[in-house]
Formats: sequence, C-alpha cells, structure tokens
Amino acid sequence: MRRLTPSGQSGFSLLEMMVALAIVGVSLGLLYRVSGGSVRLVGELEMQQKALMLMDSLLDSRDGVPASGWNDAGQTAGLAWRVQSEPWPTPDKDDRQVPLHHVFFNVQWSDGGRVHSVSTDTVLPELKSPDRVAGGAQ
Repeated sequence: MRRLTPSGQSGFSLLEMMVALAIVGVSLGLLYRVSGGSVRLVGELEMQQKALMLMDSLLDSRDGVPASGWNDAGQTAGLAWRVQSEPWPTPDKDDRQVPLHHVFFNVQWSDGGRVHSVSTDTVLPELKSPDRVAGGAQ
C-alpha cells in the first residue's frame, strides 16, 4: 500500500516493514527447524543401518550354536551389542532331529543422551558335538 505523503514522497510505512520482517523471520525459523530435523533423522538412520549390518555380521559369523548356548557381548564403532540364546523347545525328543536355539540380538547406541536400540531374533541349529558325530556314525 503506497501513499503519497504531503511532501510528495512515496514508500512503505513502518508497520508494513515490521510485518514483512516478521513474516521473513517466521519463514526462516521454520526452514531452520525442518532442515535441522532432517539432518538428525539422517544421522539416526545411519546408526540404525550400522546396527543392522553388525547384527548381520554376527549372524554370518556362526553356522550354528554350541550346545552350551551363545551368550556374548561387546562394543564396536560406538555400538554396544549383545547376543543371547536359549534352547528352542521341540515336541519330540527324536535323536535324528537337530536341536535348535532361539537367538536374540540387541544393539544399542546413545545419541546426545538418548539411547536407541535395534533388536531381532532368529532360530539357529545346534552345532554337532564330537560325541554326537561319532555316535551317529556307528
């Protein structure tokens, strides 16, 4: 809204300038929050991907679980991991049936005071002990 003042000058009023600056300030604030949230989300997704790759590597490191179970923990690249197993219940006690173990994986990391974690589980066969292999060959 432009008006001619008595002196013949035209321009914006002080109120119009203040409203324009307020709109620019709010727009920049929203843009900053959106971009900051995106950067934080990318960082969380990268750590989650590293945690999943670590779980995959741990799983690939074994073909099975010893009869005593698999209980292990450690830290790698800022990720704290834990693996625990327990025998999988089977209805029949058939000697030909391969015993199974229920294996639980958990990976945790902290990010600015917040703790994040990823967990999964699977079933793996029990490794044959030398006694079972020798006994089965007779």
